[in-house]
Amino acid sequence: SKHHPQVCTFEYWLQGSVRFQADRISLSSRGNTSMLTARYGNHMCELRVSMSDNNAEIGFRVRGKQTESLCIRGGFTMQLKPGGRLKWSTNRKGTVIDPLSRLFVEWSGRDEERTVSTGSWTLAMAPGSSLEWPVYPFNPYAINDSAPPEQAVAAVSVPLKPSRSFTRFFLTVR
Repeated sequence: SKHHPQVCTFEYWLQGSVRFQADRISLSSRGNTSMLTARYGNHMCELRVSMSDNNAEIGFRVRGKQTESLCIRGGFTMQLKPGGRLKWSTNRKGTVIDPLSRLFVEWSGRDEERTVSTGSWTLAMAPGSSLEWPVYPFNPYAINDSAPPEQAVAAVSVPLKPSRSFTRFFLTVR
């Protein structure tokens, strides 16, 4: 992921330089909840995923001191089925999922409804989050360093600041 920031779990900017790889990572699990903690200097970036029958809660949190030059994004990727229809709260008609057609949707904190969906799932987006399609994962063996179109993913990301609470996304599968 150091060659492809859209597929990083955390993008950590401090004093004008960016890091995609943490100093240290730990994983923990309890019941239906898993936690990844990535340490970048004095900051801990956390990703928590809680699963139930047809639902998942995906949460991001940063712990540490906020500085003027600190900028962090948390993110995850989703495989979309080409030929399906992707709809979102500001475009109920939606668009056909095509690996050759670019799509970028951003939700502000003022948007009351922030959802993206296909016929089989709905994702409630966090304030300030975005979805980018298609993103081709890094492939060092390809001529253009990218995976083929059938391996394209949607990259979901959100800006983060140090906080006690999690910035949350909710996935419902039908």
